[in-house]
Amino acid sequence: MEATDSGTGGDLSIFDTGPAARHRPLLATTSTEWGGRISPDGRWMAYISNQSGRWEVYVRPFTGAGAAVQVSRDGGTEVVWAPTGRELFYRQSDAVLVVPVRSTPALAVGKPRRLFSGPYTSVLPGVANYDVAPDASRLLMIRAGPAETTPRALRVILNWPGRVARASR
Repeated sequence: MEATDSGTGGDLSIFDTGPAARHRPLLATTSTEWGGRISPDGRWMAYISNQSGRWEVYVRPFTGAGAAVQVSRDGGTEVVWAPTGRELFYRQSDAVLVVPVRSTPALAVGKPRRLFSGPYTSVLPGVANYDVAPDASRLLMIRAGPAETTPRALRVILNWPGRVARASR
């Protein structure tokens, strides 16, 4: 969850659900942080921050103290963990990059590698407008139309296998 504070800018917070629902600061610095994504094992948090003067991708321990490790090298936004936790994907302008990550026994981040470029929509720097398949073999992205930068509509069809099966009977 992102929150804004007049003294620290955009910060990352945790919203506790339950009887005493409340939010508490998770990462509050003089820079702006947002787009926090928790690793599949729950130990790490990837996010973007402008602490270097431009948007970059960082990883830090999700709970407890620990230094942030910069993942991107020339700017980065829209970070997403692979379901295995062994890779991080992020956007850099029109390009999608992937970085190998090892999280045990300690965090080790590899060198970013460009996967592809294209005219895919982007809403806000911290909001990933794509997702990674469970086996990390594909990405689902929204391609921008020739004269548009954001889609006009998105249709979600629930239980489409059942609808296909019924229609073919």
